[in-house]
Amino acid sequence: MPHRRLLSIRHRLMAGVMLVHAVLMALLIVELMRGQAGFLVEQSRAQARSLAQAVAVSGASWVMANDVVGLQEVVESVARSPDVRFVMVVDPVGRVLAHSEQQRVGLYLQDATSLGLLARPPQAQTLIDNDDLIDVAVPVLADRRLIAWARVGNGQERIAAELARMRRDGIVLALAAVGIGALFAALLARGLIQGLDRLVSAIAEVRAGRRGLRVGLARRDEIGVLGQAFDGMLESLEGSETERQRAMQALQESEERFRDLTLLSADWFWEQDAEFRFTVMSSGVSAKSGIDRSTALGQRRWEMRFVGGDEAFWAEHRATLGRHEPIVDFCYPMLNETGEQRWFLINGRPRFDAQGRFLGYRGVGRDITERRRSDAAQQALEAQLREAQKMEAVGTLAGGIAHDFNNILGAILGHVTLARHELPTGHPVLGHLEQIGKSGVRARSLVRQILSFSRRGSGERRDQPLHPLLDETLAMLRATLPASVSLQARLGEPPLFVHADATQLQQVVMNLCTNAWQSLDGRPGRIEVGLLALTVDGHAGAADRPAGLAPGEYAHLWVADTGSGMDAATRAHIFEPFFTTKPEGQGTGLGLAMVHGIVAAHSGVVTVDTALGHGSTFHVYLPLVHPDDAASPAEPQALSAAPPGQGQHVLYVDDDEVMVLLAEQLLRHLGYRVSGFHDPREAVAAVRERGGEFDLVVTDYNMPAMSGLDVARAVAEAQPGLPVVIGSGRVPEELRHVVGVGNVGGIVHKEQMVEQLGAVVARTLAARGAAAPARQDAASSAMKS
Repeated sequence: MPHRRLLSIRHRLMAGVMLVHAVLMALLIVELMRGQAGFLVEQSRAQARSLAQAVAVSGASWVMANDVVGLQEVVESVARSPDVRFVMVVDPVGRVLAHSEQQRVGLYLQDATSLGLLARPPQAQTLIDNDDLIDVAVPVLADRRLIAWARVGNGQERIAAELARMRRDGIVLALAAVGIGALFAALLARGLIQGLDRLVSAIAEVRAGRRGLRVGLARRDEIGVLGQAFDGMLESLEGSETERQRAMQALQESEERFRDLTLLSADWFWEQDAEFRFTVMSSGVSAKSGIDRSTALGQRRWEMRFVGGDEAFWAEHRATLGRHEPIVDFCYPMLNETGEQRWFLINGRPRFDAQGRFLGYRGVGRDITERRRSDAAQQALEAQLREAQKMEAVGTLAGGIAHDFNNILGAILGHVTLARHELPTGHPVLGHLEQIGKSGVRARSLVRQILSFSRRGSGERRDQPLHPLLDETLAMLRATLPASVSLQARLGEPPLFVHADATQLQQVVMNLCTNAWQSLDGRPGRIEVGLLALTVDGHAGAADRPAGLAPGEYAHLWVADTGSGMDAATRAHIFEPFFTTKPEGQGTGLGLAMVHGIVAAHSGVVTVDTALGHGSTFHVYLPLVHPDDAASPAEPQALSAAPPGQGQHVLYVDDDEVMVLLAEQLLRHLGYRVSGFHDPREAVAAVRERGGEFDLVVTDYNMPAMSGLDVARAVAEAQPGLPVVIGSGRVPEELRHVVGVGNVGGIVHKEQMVEQLGAVVARTLAARGAAAPARQDAASSAMKS
């Protein structure tokens, strides 16, 4: 029988060694293949990025020159590289400018990957990275402006073939390793049998009751060590009584240590019997949780006084206990002896005896009330931060679109005005031009709303009382609301001052009241507009302050209605631009978005309380100011009609050809001579060469080669004293600060080119004393570009 066991050990040892060899070799081969695969894939990625960068660099000049043939040659040259599946160059709107498959040139990409690329920032992008294809896109830039995307796709066929070859070689190596392991295991097992046989015989004699026996193996291997250990174990059994006493002393010390830790820990310890009744609770439970330990013993957790949670909640907990599963982070509410609601976190494990019979549970508990309160406050602050970040991103996008649209509107309205002057009275086309002009003005008003929402709009702000502004706005609203709608005002007595743009605040009140009226859906109802002072205490927590406001004094303006209210899904989107619940064609979706943008631009906060079927109340909080602390700024001067020019020579520069043509016609119509340039560098060169011929320079602010401020500085160096007027679709703070400083004499809003250009030019020339006698027509012809 012992011989069979030794043979069985031999077999197991041989099998184990063979298995270990096989596993180690498999792991080695897998790791080598993984490393080689990673190297090959990274090499393919690097090749794709390098080729895409090469296309972007080599193709930039061809894209700017609109040379499709040259760009196609660059693409086809790169497409001949190993593993390249396709090469393409697409413009920012998705049109294929060049492609390794020439039949796709001129088409628009419609797949989701390509459409997603068009919305990404102008930086290197990895669009596809899988076992079949690596698709890399690199922006093609000109003067830091995105003009196209260069894309290269590398196929993974060569990598797949290389990995298949490695797998075949690995299998052969693994089989060889298994064979070598089997031979080694056989030799090793043979040497182990003799020592194990002697050890097994000694164990049998000890079991039979023999004492003083020693194996006495003199081997120097592990079997010898095992024999020596067995001999040592026999010796230790002779002194077991002494060791048992030492163990009892250690157990007592451990119990004392456990009691000390129990008293010092923030947790309390408990035990339950097989019926889930508390049998043990640490003595610190009352001080740490407010639970009366004496009344809790003998009760089940769900039977304790003042425990929270409904029947379904505790039924799930009882099911966990019935399955004898560990209790993991079980949280439940309960009122303590003082009546305060507390939250407790419980963890525990089931207890079983040596026969596997269930004895109950043992675990720990902790009061997590303060942590839950802190987590709730943090979640509220995080939600406010996410909302602010979302609105900022959407505002930036809307402002960029509005800026570009301003140029288009300026050109449309300008040419409509010029066309009216060219046509005789009564001409049938004048009616059409009038409708175009009205549509353009409405579009310009919409652009101003978008710019105001995105914080790019500008207005005159000053310290002013809110009461007169609200009285004026409510008077206008009463004239427009139907008789079935009651408009009520609750304005506090003390005058409240804010530093604000009166027009924008009126727009906020008008939009909120209009929104309240529309929520009534034609039914009789009530709209209430209120205003009170609010002081936010600095000692209150951020989550407890209204709308999370910082400490300070605020004007609290609210608009409440008895309308239909909103559900949570609608409420989450109401401040997003172009979101509307009205039928198509009946709303722009900009009203509340503009309210949010204006209030945020005034360092304020807007919130809403609403419930479906219970109306809505919008709250606006604006920082209060004290008008005695600072002098009010002067009122802006109104512009009069533009006086005619006296033949002064104006240099006009704009990268938009339509705007150059429009400005030339407007200024010539007013009596000026004009030289137009599309490239600001050429315009600056003309000032350097013939600066004395010009009386004024008018330049666009946002141009790819040079900004309007760059042009102004270059003009000041080339021709000191030559005034500059800057035109822009939006007026940033940087531009406002330079007006009147140096040679910058004024600003023209490009969407109001017709109304402002002549007046600003005349005023700037008069202020600089630059009016000059008319020069000869030959000079004007020489300066035209």
